[in-house]
Amino acid sequence: ASDRGFLQIKWEDYLQLLNWTAKQGIDAVVAEVPSKLATLLASLGVDSAMWRDMVWHFKKYFGRSTCIGSPAAMDEDAKKSGKRWHRGQRAARGLYLAA
Repeated sequence: ASDRGFLQIKWEDYLQLLNWTAKQGIDAVVAEVPSKLATLLASLGVDSAMWRDMVWHFKKYFGRSTCIGSPAAMDEDAKKSGKRWHRGQRAARGLYLAA
């Protein structure tokens, strides 16, 4: 068994990211992403400056898309599905770090 889920991070790191993200939806002041979490997000290819916005305004970026992920992963899935693109694929380019 593994303690890694979809994000491929340790359970403890996931809980820390989840707690910080949840507080950003409650607090009136948006805090800077802690350096440990920024490093963690960067290791996943996610732009830490965009993390909060991506979570709290998910629909703005992806709408009802059936595929969410890095631009490369979305492109690959679209091709496998016989499509040229997925909704939100262009927006994902601004949310993820350049490969």
